[in-house]
Amino acid sequence: MRVRYKRVTISVVAALACWLSFGLWHLGQNWIRDRAFVDAAGAGDIVAVRAYLDHGMPPDVRGYGGMTALMWSAYYGRTELVRLLLERGADPRSALSQAKIMHHSDVVHMLVAAGEGRKS
Repeated sequence: MRVRYKRVTISVVAALACWLSFGLWHLGQNWIRDRAFVDAAGAGDIVAVRAYLDHGMPPDVRGYGGMTALMWSAYYGRTELVRLLLERGADPRSALSQAKIMHHSDVVHMLVAAGEGRKS
């Protein structure tokens, strides 16, 4: 059992060394940051979402499962977050189906209005 533990540890260290040597550490940091931003929107944490956006986070990044912050906000019917993300340039078309599925008519109206404003 102890030998197996050493092999696993060596494998993990070797994989981490490869990851770092090929410059993938930066890619991993972005993915972690993007997921934290999307998760904050999913949790309804408007303070964290605003802080990420104020520090240059693009509003349309995708987290786990390809969902954006606007998609999660529309899914849960969080109108304040939806409004904030739309003001910061999030694409309203990406979240319309989530709002429709969950019957959040106020969010649907916001997204449709924002989408029509983008066309003109």
